[in-house]
Amino acid sequence: MLGKGKKKNTDEKVAQQPQSNETEESSTPTKEGFLGKVKRRTGNASKASSLAAYKTKKQTQNSMLKSKQTTRKEKFGVDYIDLVLSRQATQQQLQDCKNEARADVQELQEQIDHNLDKINTREEEVHEKIILANGEHSTPPAKTVAADNEPKPKAKPFWKQGNNRKEPPGKNPNKQYYPEPEGLVGRRK
Repeated sequence: MLGKGKKKNTDEKVAQQPQSNETEESSTPTKEGFLGKVKRRTGNASKASSLAAYKTKKQTQNSMLKSKQTTRKEKFGVDYIDLVLSRQATQQQLQDCKNEARADVQELQEQIDHNLDKINTREEEVHEKIILANGEHSTPPAKTVAADNEPKPKAKPFWKQGNNRKEPPGKNPNKQYYPEPEGLVGRRK
């Protein structure tokens, strides 16, 4: 009889424990176990790596489309000059050449913008799925935009990149590298 009573008591305790854990979870976050942490981190890593692969794929497509855009613009210039030099082209033919090129370039730009929108959408979806240590979801980064018209910064010479040097290494403006011939008037001191 005593054995049966003990089992009932332990069964009652086990049955009561999940109820108390549920109330604790709602009020304060529970501490994550080692296996939970490993599972969360590997899941987050796989999501992040799949996002990186997707972004690389779309950015490669964008590079290809930008190359096609440049090629089409160059082709337009050649076609237009050929029409002008032929002296037999009408204004309508010149206008048609310009409109065709503009439509082709615009179509390529729309494809580029569509790819950028897909990248932004995928980033938001993945960042909503990534779980941080405290159970919150990560925030998505700033949106990707096309940077075609932005001027590229001019690269600094290597000797000006660090330490705020004004002269190349080994060149000291105060040092005289070659001795001046003796007897010259106005010799430096």
